[in-house]
Amino acid sequence: MKKLSDYNHCEISGLIFLPPDDLPWVRPKEGERFILSSEYYGDHTENWVVIEKDGIEVRRHNAAGIDSIEWKPAPAKETP
Repeated sequence: MKKLSDYNHCEISGLIFLPPDDLPWVRPKEGERFILSSEYYGDHTENWVVIEKDGIEVRRHNAAGIDSIEWKPAPAKETP
C-alpha cells in the first residue's frame, strides 16, 4: 500500500474535510489547482494540500484534517 507521501506533487480533483466542517466535495475553482506536497522537517514529514491560483500558492491545508482525496487521473502516456 502506498503512503500519502508517495503521491507528492500529484494533482487532486477533489477532497472532503473531516468533521466538524461537514462540507461536500471541495473542488478546484477556475484557475485553481490542488496539489499534494510532502515536506520533510528533519524529524518528520508533513503532508499538505496546496491550493494554487494562476500558479501562485494562495493557501494550504494539512492533510491530517482531510477525510477523502480524489486524485486527478495522470495524463495518458504517449506511445511512439
